[in-house]
Amino acid sequence: MQFYKILEQQLKKEPNYVTDNRELKKWVVLNKAQNFDEELIALLLDNAELKEKFFVNVKGTLVFKQNLFAQFLEGGFNSQVQQSEKMLRILDLA
Repeated sequence: MQFYKILEQQLKKEPNYVTDNRELKKWVVLNKAQNFDEELIALLLDNAELKEKFFVNVKGTLVFKQNLFAQFLEGGFNSQVQQSEKMLRILDLA
């Protein structure tokens, strides 16, 4: 499964992140990420692949890679999906 699909499926587990048509409310998720929302971070940490990609371990503390997450989300759910995955490969995250 492609990484953006994994992310989308995980985010859609939270009803507040989806429209009535089951579309992801990207702007809501981005706002939550910008504010280091605990629910969003917990949701991301619940998935091993997302945890590995969007967090870094610093002396035993996981730090959220907020900028990488936002960049990927902005590119991952519009016409630039391939660009986002290319970015992850460049960053050696895929």
